[in-house]
Amino acid sequence: MHQIMLKGLASGKVWRFNVDDDQVDVDLLTFLREKTIPVASSCSGEGVCKKCVFNESFLSCKELVGDWVGKEIVFAYL
Repeated sequence: MHQIMLKGLASGKVWRFNVDDDQVDVDLLTFLREKTIPVASSCSGEGVCKKCVFNESFLSCKELVGDWVGKEIVFAYL
């Protein structure tokens, strides 16, 4: 089983989520929203609004969960 770690800079909270093999090809925005993490997005994951940015330059709607397994994901506003 894989795991990703999420940090919220505004709250100081840290979350760890297990990732199943069938979730590695899911985008991070969808994955985190399914885990009830309130990731901002007004474009429904089209990559236009850029509100779902994490680690200063990545869009969660365009990044796959599998590419972030074992890495730190930081949202400034969470």
